[in-house]
Amino acid sequence: MSYSIYFNKKYNRVGHLWQGRYKSWYVTNEIYLYTLIRYIEQNPLKAGLVDNLNKYSFSLFRYFTSEMQVPKCLENS
Repeated sequence: MSYSIYFNKKYNRVGHLWQGRYKSWYVTNEIYLYTLIRYIEQNPLKAGLVDNLNKYSFSLFRYFTSEMQVPKCLENS
């Protein structure tokens, strides 16, 4: 809280730091979940960080398109 007070005074702002474009939404079904995953996974391409998602080491694209082992955090438990 003290940092947000400092930040608001310094930049002549009001409110909490993440207001505006930063919002949270409930994921209500699988179709929406997959839409979000696709959107997030394509961000490195849109930002011009890579020209192929296979080259982006932080992407799950390789796991979805090959025989690589899926990370434990994505396994059904």
